[in-house]
Amino acid sequence: MSPRPPRRNGGPDSYETDAEISAGSARRDGQREALVQAALQEITQNYREASLSNVARTYGVSLAYVSECVRTQTGKTYKELLQKHRMETAARLLRRSDLNIQQIITQVGYENTSYFYRL
Repeated sequence: MSPRPPRRNGGPDSYETDAEISAGSARRDGQREALVQAALQEITQNYREASLSNVARTYGVSLAYVSECVRTQTGKTYKELLQKHRMETAARLLRRSDLNIQQIITQVGYENTSYFYRL
């Protein structure tokens, strides 16, 4: 087995074994999965004020990294997933509540009525 290239933080004689590489990959995959689950949970539990920045801050990673993880795992952007959830919630409220459209728009997290109508 040939030695691996030096680790970034290691000294000149620091090499990663196949087991170390696999363990690192599994940790990264686990972190990505946890980030995506946290992003989806943010949408379902806090859709009115949901923010991917909250997830990034909680996990101590960049917004771009969380965004890429969500897009890679779901095939959709965070914004698309959030809009879909908000629209499904609005449709359910229109069918099952006595709220008027303006109240529903506000309740699902949109501040701009004309933006809601364009969706």
